[in-house]
Amino acid sequence: AIEAHASTTKVTLAGVLKNLNRSADQGGLAPQAYCLNSWFRWNAGDRDVAYWYPQGTSGSATGVPGVGQYNGRYVVLVSWYHKPDKDPSTSVNKGVRLSVADITTLSATKYRHVLLVEPTGTAGYKPIKIHAGGVAWYKGWLYVADTSNGLRVFDMDRLIQVQTGDKDAVGLVASKNQYHAFGYRYVLPQLNRYSLCAKSCCARFSFVSVDLTSTPHSLITGEYSAGNFKGRLMRWPLDPVSGKLATRGGVVVSSAAYFPGVKNMQGGAAVGSRLWVSSGADTGIYKASLHTALVGQAIKAYGYARGPEDLHYSPGSTNLWSNTEFPGSRYVLSVKASKL
Repeated sequence: AIEAHASTTKVTLAGVLKNLNRSADQGGLAPQAYCLNSWFRWNAGDRDVAYWYPQGTSGSATGVPGVGQYNGRYVVLVSWYHKPDKDPSTSVNKGVRLSVADITTLSATKYRHVLLVEPTGTAGYKPIKIHAGGVAWYKGWLYVADTSNGLRVFDMDRLIQVQTGDKDAVGLVASKNQYHAFGYRYVLPQLNRYSLCAKSCCARFSFVSVDLTSTPHSLITGEYSAGNFKGRLMRWPLDPVSGKLATRGGVVVSSAAYFPGVKNMQGGAAVGSRLWVSSGADTGIYKASLHTALVGQAIKAYGYARGPEDLHYSPGSTNLWSNTEFPGSRYVLSVKASKL
């Protein structure tokens, strides 16, 4: 019903990529990270804003497996969550937005923010008020980490263009008979979700990534734990045909769990039998750390950029991507995993 309304237009990701409205750059100081490969920073407003915080990282390397490009473009996705207590313009929680960035020419990166929304079942939608600490794009589906609950699922080719001009309105504005999204031109509606069942263990979903090196392909989720070393990584098998999580008897069962013994885990990825973990722990020289080890062997830590978040691995390039969250020092960066 929303898609059919006179004030909206159905669009695909390709349509959004043709209408990017913000420019990133490579000015200022480069992020401090051992074996830094590439990077860009958001525009001045997004670099410094105190009430939107970037978190999840993914891209076309896993969104289009084996190709690595979407419609011939290299794309990076980054999720942000809203902090209404830091926003002087409103007390309303605007939920989560997704940056769609075309990095085909990294020095000329352009991007656009899209609002993630949850349909209400009454031809309306509402903001999704979660941390969105991780995103994973696989075969058209976008998986978004919902910390205490599981994963929310979106279709990257089922976006909706809505009306702009009202930064305070979301959903159908009856007086105008128009759909709005806090001034954003596009919304990406949630289509489904995976939730912890009554008998499941107390897993948390702080971040998520795609592993294209496993058979079958899988999602890697993990747990942020500031006060101890007990955070786990968990592997969830994917159906290679549908791109959805593989089910057994109507439920999804984790195929493996790992205990890296790392505090402040912010992101995790798997490459064959090698695990990668980003952490906010200070190494003394660098303000954060990137940890790696083969399963069952000792972990080694490298210096990493301050405020690291979710990880995204590209098998074709061996680039390991992340983003950093703190105002004034926000980058999207990659290191060459094959050199570490």
